[in-house]
Amino acid sequence: MGVLKNIVSKDLIITKCKMKDREELFEKIAELVLSKGYIENKDDFLKGIWERENQISTEIAKGIGMPHIKSDIVKKDFIVVIISKEGIKYGGFNKKVNLIFCIGVEKDSKTYLNIMAKIARFLSKEEIKKSLINSDVPEDVMKLISDFEKVEIVKTEGQKNKYLATIIINKVVEFDKVMELAIETGLVNPTIIDSTYGIRKMFFDIPFLNTFALFSDKNISSKILIGITEDKEYAKRLAGVLKNEEIDIEQEGKGIIFLQKLEDVVGGNDDSIDI
Repeated sequence: MGVLKNIVSKDLIITKCKMKDREELFEKIAELVLSKGYIENKDDFLKGIWERENQISTEIAKGIGMPHIKSDIVKKDFIVVIISKEGIKYGGFNKKVNLIFCIGVEKDSKTYLNIMAKIARFLSKEEIKKSLINSDVPEDVMKLISDFEKVEIVKTEGQKNKYLATIIINKVVEFDKVMELAIETGLVNPTIIDSTYGIRKMFFDIPFLNTFALFSDKNISSKILIGITEDKEYAKRLAGVLKNEEIDIEQEGKGIIFLQKLEDVVGGNDDSIDI
């Protein structure tokens, strides 16, 4: 059974939502998960959600919100799905979202990034987003999730407007935070390369990376995250998000982000592999 299908429950899906703004939305989510026994305390839940939201908006793409919390007040992992055709005001400049996937996981959860990555992949498909917005009942949403997780191979059609993003972080202790923010800003199909030998080989076999290797410790312990984006300005956008979190990718030896047109990359990914 797929990652999302394991967690998403019909009891936590609201279609045809009429809420007006983010404040009302978060209140509704808090009341819902409290009533179903997923959290211990509504006020603590709201505090955690807003603390994360105030760091940077969790609108991960146009029309999509993914608020989330990782805390010991969460008794059981959950995903709340809320759909609004009219849109819910989500942050400044009258921005609205139509699809909200709120994630709550226990403090020691090992599936946190896995869940976020799966949702990002799920919502990266235009046909799925349209079908979700037009869903009449929770069963429609459950079927879309089930069908998505049955797919074995990522289709390679329409790759001309997509890019392969490669993110190299030289300070391993910051990697989990970088990965979380990369996914939040729209990276899909994320894959981690966590092998000192593999990274060393990349540094010295690929001319573009040779100079970066000079700034690294001779015992290279960096981590690499690769994934897909449709945003040709993704590298600059992610760098800005990281800088707001006091991770300045432009500092010497800190790391590097670069994009490559996906049409220049040969091969495909197995979508059945849980990441």
